[in-house]
Amino acid sequence: DAIQILHKHERREESEMELYCGLKGVRFENIEKEIKSGFFISHVSTSDDIRVAKMYRSDQGCILHFHSSMIRSSKIPSCDVSWISPFEHEREILFARSMISPANNEKTHKEQYAWNAKVESEDGYTQMILLTWTPYDQCIQQIIQISAIWNHKIDFNLIYVALSYECEGDIKKTFELLSEFEKWKFRDNNQQKYKEKENEFVNKRCCNHNVNLFCIFLSDKYKGQTAVEHAKINTIQNCLPFTKKDKDNVLNRLYFISKRKVTTAQKTSKQFFMVNQYKALFQILNRNKDKGKRKLEKTENFSCLIDVLIKTILLSPKPCIGNRIQRQANIHHGKYVLCFGVQLHSTNVVFLE
Repeated sequence: DAIQILHKHERREESEMELYCGLKGVRFENIEKEIKSGFFISHVSTSDDIRVAKMYRSDQGCILHFHSSMIRSSKIPSCDVSWISPFEHEREILFARSMISPANNEKTHKEQYAWNAKVESEDGYTQMILLTWTPYDQCIQQIIQISAIWNHKIDFNLIYVALSYECEGDIKKTFELLSEFEKWKFRDNNQQKYKEKENEFVNKRCCNHNVNLFCIFLSDKYKGQTAVEHAKINTIQNCLPFTKKDKDNVLNRLYFISKRKVTTAQKTSKQFFMVNQYKALFQILNRNKDKGKRKLEKTENFSCLIDVLIKTILLSPKPCIGNRIQRQANIHHGKYVLCFGVQLHSTNVVFLE
């Protein structure tokens, strides 16, 4: 109970900490069976200093790596106890034992309150287990897809609020809502008007200026709640699981365009798609653009990725013209991200492994 009370009063929405917990002599052979995701059977002591975790792990064992979404979540109680700990240098953050509320069934708990675990890295001495809040995992791929349409210029938490709470997971509706918001920002000097009253939001723990501005837009649109009330719900109650580091990691991963010399083996492998195939695919798109519909000829070469391509192209506000695509599109297909630049000749393949 004490952890939950303190948890409600801490400004966890501003935290970008990643936490660590060392377990001596522990190693998981089958993590899905050995860890019941979403449940701590007792309280868990963590530190933002990985050296402390390594000290408790000793020479062999496992380190639990708590993603920042774990501490930002309102559903996973934790609190800073470093101010009362005799080991102040450890900067201890304590997570409470997991409980299922009588008001929620196990399915609801897994969707909103739970966390996921996966092996992040391992060697002969240490196994690193990454823990992430379940809604973060559920939304990350959709958010990357939407972010790509704006060339990753939009805040991930803004997309998260629009996708999860305003559009109920519908990517097309999210795109349309965000497009309307982007136009609204530059109309009637709305951005400057927000700056004049941003302290009203910050004093209520609404620390994300992009989300705050979006909530002003929503209050103008729906009139149901004040902008500050809407921002408080999204920031403190629903939570904003993403940090700048999350976006940086995604960009580093997606935009590692391979410049290495392509070998004959790579050219003939199933994991390599030739640029000429992209050109042919765009020619098919262009032949059908005059009717305003994306009716594609499902040839044998492209049948595996056409459905994915259609979904992304439909989200673009401008059609393909000639040999250009007006917006960059990152098409996610299996293990690959196919990055289409403005010019067709700049098309590249990004290998995620």
